[in-house]
Amino acid sequence: MDAPKDTHNPGRSWQRSRALSASFLFLCIMMFLECRLHAVPNSYNLKISLLDRNSRNIEVLTTGDSHAYYGIKPGEFCHKGFNLANSSQSLYFDAQLIERYITRLPNLKLVVIPISYFSLESRLADTGEPWRDYYYFHFFGLTEKAVLERLADPRYASLYLVYGPKTTRYIIKNRFQVSLAGSLDATGWYPVGAEPPSAEEIEKSAKERVSGHERAMKTENIGANRRCLESAIADCLQHKIKVVLITLPVDRAYFERVDKEKLARMHNIINRLCDQYGVRYVDYFADRRFTGNDFWDADHLNIGGAAKLSGILNKEVIIPSFANHAPTKSFGHVTSARASWQ
Repeated sequence: MDAPKDTHNPGRSWQRSRALSASFLFLCIMMFLECRLHAVPNSYNLKISLLDRNSRNIEVLTTGDSHAYYGIKPGEFCHKGFNLANSSQSLYFDAQLIERYITRLPNLKLVVIPISYFSLESRLADTGEPWRDYYYFHFFGLTEKAVLERLADPRYASLYLVYGPKTTRYIIKNRFQVSLAGSLDATGWYPVGAEPPSAEEIEKSAKERVSGHERAMKTENIGANRRCLESAIADCLQHKIKVVLITLPVDRAYFERVDKEKLARMHNIINRLCDQYGVRYVDYFADRRFTGNDFWDADHLNIGGAAKLSGILNKEVIIPSFANHAPTKSFGHVTSARASWQ
């Protein structure tokens, strides 16, 4: 009877072991890289850190998109404030962030929620920056996407894939000692545009900006966005925190190009919400106190414009809101802060 053959192949076994070791090493490197990338400051994780560090001092919280991100400077407030806005931040994320932080800021008395011309009719996915959803997921655990959509997209599992090879190489080359948060200050405000643009630049910007915003506006988004806004207001009032809705100013060139029917629809929705919940709305959209010198482009305030608006907010919104801490139905609403171009 023949002896059984020895099927053991030392070479194949060594190759398998080597492949497993290489895979394990690669996995360790990627885990290390992901951890280090998450620690690199950007406008999302830096705001989390600043909020946590100052949680007991913050009395005023502002949310919103890039209009508020660049345009509201809490350092001008007489009460400690923080700007939680970010570029293309939708009402969905505003509501989610408000719900999260109102219980983590024990001295919070006022939440200011900016509503842009396009806010009620658009989602982050409809803007030119849908990729920002990855950052909300990685740093806040929030997303507009359904579970199956996230599972099909590996960028929800890897920040390296979100940053891409070029940015990652830049970060590694500088030994992770870089900041992607730009000039973000300690109050969450991001200053832009020291010098105002020319009239020609404003006109070009207005045409492009209004066109881009209106392409992203869809009436079918109104219901969901209204519910987000209602949820944010209700959460604040339940915790005895006042709410003021505002619309930031734009240059006249931008205002003149917007669809007045859409603008009226926005105002009607906001005013009905104010009547329903007893909160205040202050509309600076066409406020004549702001001129071309206050803007960085047709709808974003520059550094001087942000300081100007924030001083006005302090006088017309912050101080009156702190005159009586308790939320009250007597707030009512206003449709215009000052004389406008309408």
